[in-house]
Amino acid sequence: MGSELPWKVGARRKAEDKLFPDGIEATFLAIQNYWLNLKMKKPERMSALQFTKAGFRRVFKAVVAKYGAVVDPGDVDDDDSIKRVLQRLCSQNRALEFYHLRSFAEFVELPTGMLLLFSQMVSDERRMLDDGFSLEQTNDFLIDFITSTEHAVKAARQLLEERGKFDRVFTFAYDKKGHKQMARAKTLLAWSEAFNAGPYPAHKAKIWPAETITLPWHKS
Repeated sequence: MGSELPWKVGARRKAEDKLFPDGIEATFLAIQNYWLNLKMKKPERMSALQFTKAGFRRVFKAVVAKYGAVVDPGDVDDDDSIKRVLQRLCSQNRALEFYHLRSFAEFVELPTGMLLLFSQMVSDERRMLDDGFSLEQTNDFLIDFITSTEHAVKAARQLLEERGKFDRVFTFAYDKKGHKQMARAKTLLAWSEAFNAGPYPAHKAKIWPAETITLPWHKS
């Protein structure tokens, strides 16, 4: 059984105390504590060291090997080193690097973007409830997020079906030899417009109007 964690771990933080979103921290904490229990009937709540030894070490080292230029070698010296990385991430006591995010995503068998999508819903749910909204209101808000996401995915699927047979949809080469690749901005625009045509952005702006940022292409 893992040791008890301080109540403040995973708590919602003030902006000046944040190194990365609370929803990501909360997701990391859930994976460390309970994922192996759910998948393999391991102890109900695992400590960082137990989690490392039970399988995270292998995934973390495999991901780290892909990003050697930005990794602190001390992060992967031994199990205790990885344990310290986990403890600091799960209490927001160190900055988040992409390889940390990818390691957790790989461990739960998701692409990194899908784990981020999940953490966005974690963040929205806890914030709505913390701000005094009812469970029904919170669920409506999350459903609007999912609906807007579905709009974006549908737009991407339509582009693949219409153009994918004769052209690349998400990338293009911008040098003669084809070595340099860039994302296709038109596809990103279609993705963004489809998402924003859904109910979530307007719902969010109504709930937290102070966070709405006016961009150059917005109508005055």
